[in-house]
Amino acid sequence: MAHSIRIGVNLHPSSVTNFPDDIEKMLCKFQKVGFEAVELPLHALQIVAGGRIMERRANMIANILKNFNFEYSIHPPNSLNLMDIPNLDIQKDVFKSMIDFANFIGSSIVVYHSGLIYLNDEKMDHSYVRKAMEIEVDELKKLADYAA
Repeated sequence: MAHSIRIGVNLHPSSVTNFPDDIEKMLCKFQKVGFEAVELPLHALQIVAGGRIMERRANMIANILKNFNFEYSIHPPNSLNLMDIPNLDIQKDVFKSMIDFANFIGSSIVVYHSGLIYLNDEKMDHSYVRKAMEIEVDELKKLADYAA
């Protein structure tokens, strides 16, 4: 079965220093180049605070995005980590906000890089690492259900 391949680009956080003008400028550049998809960095858009979407800002971003015919994906803050057991509740809230924003702008793609545990921590033992990995998998299953 043939499928359509789209070439995309990441709207890098360093390119969004003058909000919101830089977002529109970069999307115009991407359109001129011929990209068809754009990965949006949630942290650079600054639409989540305390694990919740700031609706006014999300609406502002959505109004910019609708002027372009890109397929969008959402990338979480680099610090999002479902293996961060002490802070798991806020990590899940941020992840849910990412899913909610994706739905809000009509995107069906969210990106997540597996969590990180600092293995050089002397207190870290193998059983803790295994537990953190299991928690991450369980939480991803729950978040997949949330996204469905």
